[in-house]
Amino acid sequence: LELGCQVVRQTGDIPAKAFFTGYGAKHFSIDLNSSYGSLPINLATEQTCSEIKEATGQAAFGLITNYGTTEHIVPLDGQYQTFKNIHNLCGPGGYMIHECPMVGFWPDHSPAHYHYDFFQSLAEACGYDVISYTKNGPLASKQNVACVLRKGDHHFCTPENFPVDGIQWKEGTGCQGMYYDH
Repeated sequence: LELGCQVVRQTGDIPAKAFFTGYGAKHFSIDLNSSYGSLPINLATEQTCSEIKEATGQAAFGLITNYGTTEHIVPLDGQYQTFKNIHNLCGPGGYMIHECPMVGFWPDHSPAHYHYDFFQSLAEACGYDVISYTKNGPLASKQNVACVLRKGDHHFCTPENFPVDGIQWKEGTGCQGMYYDH
């Protein structure tokens, strides 16, 4: 499950959906703008999981990618519901790959920027295994925090334990409230 409707830059900007399905992979993407065949589903609602299950026929996914989508979720408290939905959509033993702008970079890109330790704190709060964790992601070396997390059998953290302090918030910046092809 791909969050956003990304393009694969190394292939001359081929939409990720075309790239993955070209290799025979079953691929679904979620983006409010419905570009490149993505499903126009809001990632930050309590109905998100049931809407995705209805649209795809799947209740859980073995891989969920977040290459620069969650930073566009508004308002700030929508971050909790979005990450809870990601957790609930990922099957036990499944992987979540996140690459998002780090605090101090891409200043006008989006309202949310993540401190380097945000995803580590999220992993601890939710019982995820951290497979990889770096500042050097494939999209923008040293400008994004990137990680691969594996889901165990724990429940998602409570709102009180969600590491919201690891998100730097700036109203009125970037493509607020949209998931867009960037």
